[in-house]
This record gives sequence, structure tokens and C-alpha cells, in this order.
Amino acid sequence: MVKIEEVLDAVKELMNNINDLKTEIKILKENVSKVESMVLTKLHEIDALKKEVEEMKNKVEEMKNKIEDLEKERSAATSSATEDNP
Repeated sequence: MVKIEEVLDAVKELMNNINDLKTEIKILKENVSKVESMVLTKLHEIDALKKEVEEMKNKVEEMKNKIEDLEKERSAATSSATEDNP
């Protein structure tokens, strides 16, 4: 027959294992929270960078349009000067 002491020892060991698992679960939850926080921070950084890139694209487009306008003005001025001085 199994002695009561052996059963009690087995139960104590199981309880210790359960407590160890609870501690590990707590640590894992804390780590998950840290990772979630890091991911959210990175997502915010990515959103900010996307906004900056979009603003840069708009500025580049504005510059292209200004360059085109200046080239048209120069071309018109050159044509006008050529017509005035045959």
C-alpha cells in the first residue's frame, strides 16, 4: 500500500510545481506586455515616418511643378527674344 507520507510528499511536489508554473506564467505575461508596448511604439514611429515621407513627396511634387513652370517661362522668354531679334 501507498503510505500517506508518500502521497503528501507527491502533493507537496505538485503544489511546488504549480507555484513554479504560476511564476513562469507571470513572467511570460510581463514579457508579452513589454513586447506589446514595443510593437505599439514601433507602429507609432512607422506612422510618423509615413507622414514625413508623404510630406516629402508633396514637396518634391511642388518643386517639380515650379521647375516646369520656370522652364515654360524661360522657353517663352527665349521664343519672344528670338522673335524680337530676327
